Formats: sequence, structure tokens, C-alpha cells
Amino acid sequence: MNKNNRDSCQSVPNRFIWSSTWLFFVFGVLKVIGVFQNAPVLNQIDLLTGISNRHLFLIVGVIEMGSVGVIWCINGTLPRLIWLLSISSGFLLYHFGTWVFEFPEPCPCLGALITWSNFVQSHSRSISLVFASAVFISAAYFALEEHLTQRHKASCRIETT
Repeated sequence: MNKNNRDSCQSVPNRFIWSSTWLFFVFGVLKVIGVFQNAPVLNQIDLLTGISNRHLFLIVGVIEMGSVGVIWCINGTLPRLIWLLSISSGFLLYHFGTWVFEFPEPCPCLGALITWSNFVQSHSRSISLVFASAVFISAAYFALEEHLTQRHKASCRIETT
């Protein structure tokens, strides 16, 4: 990591990116761990995708962990924020679909974490929805701010030349 990347990690958008990606990584790991449990919900077919929850957790967990790897390898704040926007919008669309079709609670959205606590189990859909919404809104705000800052810097360079 060069000096510029190290210094840029101190900005609020970059701290948001790193904290969000760590949470996505943890949720991805919990989903993959959850695949190996014997919870009855894992054998049920997800009504939105048509595949078993066990396979869905495995796919989504790997996508979450892989996306974190991609985000850490991408250079630039704006591309990282756009990647976070795409991940969180996917989760929001899934939750919107479950809401439209009125799927029953609880949502096994948090993987193995739902088996560790009755509170988490009964509120897993809300926790997942709040997390995805917060990431989406924050990433959208920071991406817009970053884009406008880059445009301003570009226009200042044009005026000075």
C-alpha cells in the first residue's frame, strides 16, 4: 500500500468502505458457516429464487466474501462505493421481493447468526434490511460527494490552464 492509499484511508468515505466491507465479509462467513448446520430452514426452498436456502446461503456468502476481495483490490474511492451500491441494492431488491410477495418471518438472512440468539432470529429481516439500507444510502451519498469533488477538481484544472 503506497503512502497516498494509506493517507486516504483516514477519510470518512474510506472508513465507511472498510467498515462496510468487513461487515459484508463477516455476514458472508456466517452464511457459509450456516450452510453446515442442521437448521430446518436450510432445506426449505427460497420462494423468490426457487433454490434451497442452503444453496442460496452458499452462493450469497461466497459472493459477499468475493465482493469484499474485489473492493479491497479496486483503486479509487468512487469505484469502491459503486461496488458497495451494487451489492447493497441487490440485497434491497431481494428484501423488496420478499415484502411484495409477503414471505413469512423469520428471514434466515444472517446465516449462522440466527441460531445463536432468539432476538437475532426474530429480528433478522429487520437487521439485514437496516444494514443494506444504511450501506446503500451512505454509499450513494459518498459516491455523489466523490463524483462532485472530482468534477470540481477537473473544472479547476481546466480554468488554470
